[in-house]
Amino acid sequence: MRRGAPSPMLRVGPAAVPACGRVAVTSRGLEIEPIAAPAGATLAAPTLRRLVYGAPFPADQAVIVARGTLAVTLASSVARSVRLPKLEVAFDRRPPGLTRVAGAALANAAALVRDDGWSAVVLPSLGNIGEGDGGGGQV
Repeated sequence: MRRGAPSPMLRVGPAAVPACGRVAVTSRGLEIEPIAAPAGATLAAPTLRRLVYGAPFPADQAVIVARGTLAVTLASSVARSVRLPKLEVAFDRRPPGLTRVAGAALANAAALVRDDGWSAVVLPSLGNIGEGDGGGGQV
């Protein structure tokens, strides 16, 4: 486990955020470009939203935990504990065979799913509380 330094922020463009979109890199910085809503999706009434922060680390998966104060991300076999909303990496963990992260939206806990089972972790440190749980429960 490594303690992370505050992440330098990426430039963020001033464009409004659409109801459905994807991240795009523009000459003004990161923005959300509009895409078509998925079939059958019900969208909330439009409101004026703008991106505020951008962080320079990849994420293939992300789960929001601890009542929206933290996120757990996964990229290239690295699980990161990320402070929200500024997207600062607090800690990272690299267990062998890491394939997925799962989190408890209202609690300070997550699971790191590996090839041989899973580990329960307490956040933000991502320190194991259930080491050696190979063949563990369903996540």
